[in-house]
Amino acid sequence: TTNRATFVNRLSTLTSRINSLGDQIQKEKANATDYIKTNVKEVNSLTSQLASINTNIFNNVGGDNSDLFDQQEQLLQKLSQHLDFTTTADEKGVVNVMLKNGISLVDNNKSYELNTKNNPLNSSEILVSVKGQGNSLDVTDAIQSGSLSGLYQSLQALKKTQASLDKFALTLSQRLDQQNKLG
Repeated sequence: TTNRATFVNRLSTLTSRINSLGDQIQKEKANATDYIKTNVKEVNSLTSQLASINTNIFNNVGGDNSDLFDQQEQLLQKLSQHLDFTTTADEKGVVNVMLKNGISLVDNNKSYELNTKNNPLNSSEILVSVKGQGNSLDVTDAIQSGSLSGLYQSLQALKKTQASLDKFALTLSQRLDQQNKLG
């Protein structure tokens, strides 16, 4: 009948839109994950540069370190755009950088790299860890501000949206099956 054909046609359009939204959400999740990885690489570059500047400050006994201090301040400003941290400085001006949970990113002339990896309990989640002295510590929850935190929040919102869309599609399918059985 005409009503049934119209219904099936509209249902097909709705199904296409749901699938398209699902694909779009998956692409955005992949983009957010890529941006997280890019941010982690930028953080590693900045912390490596800070460790190098610390070495130069330490080795420049009695010299003028004002240019090095300016570079150090610029790097710390850039780093603060990515994540929150605390610093300590010694009497020479060597700066140590720690995440809010106390895990070091820069310790004198040594920088500890952030790494990204899939969560072993949920492969669709990405975690950030710090490789320390022989071990790797998950620091995802310690990142509470900056671009990395924002990207994680976006990723979580996309996951919730995907779950809601999946639930809607499943409920719609079940109701249509029930109705179809009734005739």
